[in-house]
Amino acid sequence: MRRMRFPLDMVWIDADLTVVGVTANVPPSAAGTSDASLPSYSPGTPLQYVLEINAGLAEGYRIVSGERMRIVPG
Repeated sequence: MRRMRFPLDMVWIDADLTVVGVTANVPPSAAGTSDASLPSYSPGTPLQYVLEINAGLAEGYRIVSGERMRIVPG
């Protein structure tokens, strides 16, 4: 990801709030990487949302495909 300075976990979520995939420990891009050279990430299935969290949190919270997410008003 452009200008990201730390690794992320990406949690891919469909319209029913079901996790359809997790991409763990996505590294930051190297300084000076052109936009055209940035990697693209996708779960390979239709989705509605992506939750980007600090690397390691998906495993720490045991977030896996098939889990249902909840949105709790703050």
